[in-house]
Amino acid sequence: MRNLANLSLCLSCLSLIPAVSYSQAVLLDFGPTTVSTAGTNSPYHTVNPLFTDSAWNTIGTSDQLNGLIWSDGTSDSALSLDLGATTNSTATVIGLSNVPSGSNALGSQINTDVYAGDAAGTDAIYTGSSGTRYVGFQLGGLPAGTYDVYVNARNTNTNTANLQHVSVGVSSVSGDFDAATLEGTNVLDYEAGSTAATEAWVESENYLVFTVTVATGDYLNLAVVGDPAGTQTRGFLNSVQIVPTEAPNEGTIFFISSLNYQSGSLSL
Repeated sequence: MRNLANLSLCLSCLSLIPAVSYSQAVLLDFGPTTVSTAGTNSPYHTVNPLFTDSAWNTIGTSDQLNGLIWSDGTSDSALSLDLGATTNSTATVIGLSNVPSGSNALGSQINTDVYAGDAAGTDAIYTGSSGTRYVGFQLGGLPAGTYDVYVNARNTNTNTANLQHVSVGVSSVSGDFDAATLEGTNVLDYEAGSTAATEAWVESENYLVFTVTVATGDYLNLAVVGDPAGTQTRGFLNSVQIVPTEAPNEGTIFFISSLNYQSGSLSL
């Protein structure tokens, strides 16, 4: 009877332990094309096939300051997306009052395999018609934690060899930020050809991943630019996936595993 009493007490305790809450990802599709049939065609869905959420935020050239949706479709008014750009060929500070000038379906040259149909990696936003131009954003309202940030940056209207430089970082205050001082930076180096790096999502070939740690009240900053000395000088931003990487709460798991099964009964 003592074992059964302890089990009853144990189960009562379990009912008082709050359920473990897993944060959803934020899926950002930049450009005018709404993702519908290709909702799971993305770098993170490739890396984690068990992830099946497919609710994307379609972002054109307007800020989204009154909330976004999480990958499961849940709205969150705390999330705010402030777009920005540079306005001359020497600037590196992303002015959040500068609205990106272009939102285009693109895809005239790169449009097969992972770039086919309404894939989030095909359409994009950018700014200007020529010259070195950054495009980027500042995202506020993320819960504190560590995140992997998956970035697609490609002008799918060209099949010439080109570079896209991506920079990611975190700030404790909102406002304009300098892409040149962001903590993480990397480059996508596309080869010439309409089928180059199109067959599958491959890290460092057609997308990049950055890991950032966000404290309460912090902002995620991201910027993309082309190659000032190359054929593609403007930055193109196609899609971004922001995925929490915290380990699950292990307290409940430990509590359950501490129960011992002995001689057909449970005891503490």
